[in-house]
Amino acid sequence: MKRYFLQNGFVYTLTPTIAQSDDRIDDFLFSSFNGFCGHYASAAAFLLRSADIPARLVSGYLGGEKNDNQGYYSVYQYDAHAWVEYFTPGIGWQRLDPTGWIAPERMTGSLSQLEQLSSEFKIGLGYSLIGLSNWQSINWLRLKLEELDYQWTRVVINFDKEKQGALFKEWFGSNGQLWAGIFSLFMLLLLSIALFYLSKQLTRHKRPIELVYYNAIVSDFKGQLSGTTAKQHIVELCKLFPELDASLWQFYQLIEKSQYQQKPLNKLELGELKRLYKSIKRKARK
Repeated sequence: MKRYFLQNGFVYTLTPTIAQSDDRIDDFLFSSFNGFCGHYASAAAFLLRSADIPARLVSGYLGGEKNDNQGYYSVYQYDAHAWVEYFTPGIGWQRLDPTGWIAPERMTGSLSQLEQLSSEFKIGLGYSLIGLSNWQSINWLRLKLEELDYQWTRVVINFDKEKQGALFKEWFGSNGQLWAGIFSLFMLLLLSIALFYLSKQLTRHKRPIELVYYNAIVSDFKGQLSGTTAKQHIVELCKLFPELDASLWQFYQLIEKSQYQQKPLNKLELGELKRLYKSIKRKARK
């Protein structure tokens, strides 16, 4: 089988010829003579079985990119690989990788590091930072992003029950689970209180400023005002503070325009409203 592959000019490629018939293994073995690991492993398994040798297709990964700074390997989908295992009585399953016959350089590392297939590899990636890894600055950025992804996976995604238990025990001692639950409830309570007050603040800020000013004035004299409408309140405030009569009615006219006539106040009117509010509050307190 090895001699057949080597003598018939088989080629390892990431862009194999598309099979023209339903008998794809036959098409690969006797017509196209090119393909990647899946083609060679499938054909080898078929040939072994045809010779009454039990064989099975195995898939996994081959190679990876080492990060020297962090001390780990990144293994990507493009590092996926397929090979064959065949059964020998008295020995068991043994590995056979026909890709190594055709492209021995593929067996030494990641597919991204295979110079002979560099152009095919980058075309298959489409828009990807690794396709621009020959640019030093872009490759540095790619490695930094991969480091962040690795740390996120290690610290957050892989923070399973066992690691949680160990952390709680380190923080809270032998009763870590109990204290962790109390701590979580306490933090949830604080978060609920914070959200409650935040919602209050947001609701308060959404109210028209003229109503905020009006309520601030009226609330100071709530026990002395018997009216139910804004105009009635202004009339009663004028009786309490005759010297503020003109200011109170100017203040009311702006509120009437905004709330009853549904006409928004312009910048000058809002400024006048604020001035009247401060003046009324200051003089009423005296």
